Amino acid sequence: MASAIKWSGPRPLGEFAARVIDPAVGKRGFATAELLASWDTIVGARNGAFTQPEKLVFARGQSGGGVLTIRVDGPRAIFLQHEAGQLIARINTFLGFSAVAELRFVQKPLSPKARKPEAPPAAPIPAPLATALDEAVSTVDGDRLREALRRLGEGVIRDRLARP
Repeated sequence: MASAIKWSGPRPLGEFAARVIDPAVGKRGFATAELLASWDTIVGARNGAFTQPEKLVFARGQSGGGVLTIRVDGPRAIFLQHEAGQLIARINTFLGFSAVAELRFVQKPLSPKARKPEAPPAAPIPAPLATALDEAVSTVDGDRLREALRRLGEGVIRDRLARP
């Protein structure tokens, strides 16, 4: 005889999603998907913009004191090495236990999914200053050079307007 299936009502989708996501994330060495999802919050926006956690490895039979490998875009790894103690403390605080004892930095470009959106376009400069800038660069030969000088001039003007 077939056993009757007991219906217990609707169940939260998160219950099923965790069963699918956690094993996939666990294969990369992450105990929870929250570390990946909350990376910018954990390490701060400044560091999160050019870093990405790659894998967390524990010694056999251990559940703490692991080594977290962090992918760093460009030569910024040297700056992160100076902040390693703070980063470890923030990661462990987020996870709720001493999961990370050491950080390793790997200089690689970030994956396209991890790249942050570009900054919004800068505010336009005041009309009188824009006109003066256009007149100043109008005598320059070459469209590309003229446009580059115009962008440089706009940056200088914005910088000076931003100063108190």
